[in-house]
Amino acid sequence: MHHILVALLLCLPAFAFNKEEIFVVEARVVRPVPKFEVVRRYVGTIAPEKFSLLSPKGSGTVARIHVQAGQRVKKDEILISLKSDIEKRSLNLALDNLTLVTKALMRNRPLFEAGDITETDFEKMQKELTQAGSLLEQQRRQVESVEIRSPITGVAGVPRVKVGETIGPGTTAISVTDGPFSLVINIPGSQLAEVNVGQTVRVKSLTATISAVERTIDPVTRSGFAKAILLSCDGCIVNDSVYAHLTVHEKPNAILIDRNAVFYRNAKPHVVAVVSAPDGSKSADIREVVVGREQEGQVEVITGVNDGDEIVIANPKRVSQGAKVRVVK
Repeated sequence: MHHILVALLLCLPAFAFNKEEIFVVEARVVRPVPKFEVVRRYVGTIAPEKFSLLSPKGSGTVARIHVQAGQRVKKDEILISLKSDIEKRSLNLALDNLTLVTKALMRNRPLFEAGDITETDFEKMQKELTQAGSLLEQQRRQVESVEIRSPITGVAGVPRVKVGETIGPGTTAISVTDGPFSLVINIPGSQLAEVNVGQTVRVKSLTATISAVERTIDPVTRSGFAKAILLSCDGCIVNDSVYAHLTVHEKPNAILIDRNAVFYRNAKPHVVAVVSAPDGSKSADIREVVVGREQEGQVEVITGVNDGDEIVIANPKRVSQGAKVRVVK
């Protein structure tokens, strides 16, 4: 019986033992893209380079608001006046007093030079003139304390007080801003190294470039900061939080493949390429590759894949080297 079984096995066709497995794979032909960009989305804050919140130096009742919201103002221009009748009367009295003392000194100078007035009396008049000048300056500062003036040339904000309202040094009365605007971006500490001066950042419909990067991670938020300058910012809201789209990598004619096409063997990335034979059959070629950055499920391949290569894009790890494959689209 044993000999009969052996004879039967020997008579079976050879292909019964050598039938080759064919892997059905999904593959795509690789073509370079004109430009590959890696864009990160961060949260930023818009603020003008020049910004002042103004309060009166003294207390009083708002007498007049001289500007409207959005009006262009000059440095030292009066924006808001408080009632200052007492201060102005004191200023006028101080000015009159200085005038009188000055005239008296001028009248008595020839008498002093002629010896009709003693040196002590003349020095006393000079001292009175100095005191009158100091008093005038003091009263002038008192008047200024009830005048809110712009410290910069810029655009006035909405007045936050009303005529007749009593306000004091702690009351914010109005703001003045002037561009350009800065965009301060919070960068997660793990991504801070890829942010550099000169990179392009887009916010709303505007484009700017990174002008500064702070390479220090805040111990509380675990983030760093970058800054860009917007020369104009129509429609921007001061201190508003916005999404900033930062381009951290840009490369022309890059080779991109699906992230699922890459698998790791011995801690190194590999792909499976489909190689066509002259007879039309196709087989698998496992290649080690060097990969770059990833964006939206696509991985940049630096070496190992060329224009026109057909790459297995789904579960490539199951395919062995040299195995026959059949490609489905």
